Amino acid sequence: VNKKIVGCGMGWIYTSQTKPSTKIGYFDEFTTQKNIKDKKMILTKLFIELEKWFNAKKCRYIKCQVVFGNPMKKFYKKLGFDSVIEEMRKIL
Repeated sequence: VNKKIVGCGMGWIYTSQTKPSTKIGYFDEFTTQKNIKDKKMILTKLFIELEKWFNAKKCRYIKCQVVFGNPMKKFYKKLGFDSVIEEMRKIL
């Protein structure tokens, strides 16, 4: 915004353990500065650019992890993500 850095995201590509020819895009985190008014717009733009990069690198799909109860899950669903796996844990 106005040539200032207002947010960032982190993603990488790895290959499937079961199908080494399959590339998978993974994003770990998106964040914005606290004083940004329209955070979701900035986050959406960051994601779109990362998605373009994954697509250019011929990734088959994009993954992310969302902790249970995280309000960002609704945002990710709007970006086209669906839940695929549910992890269960027992605290020892």
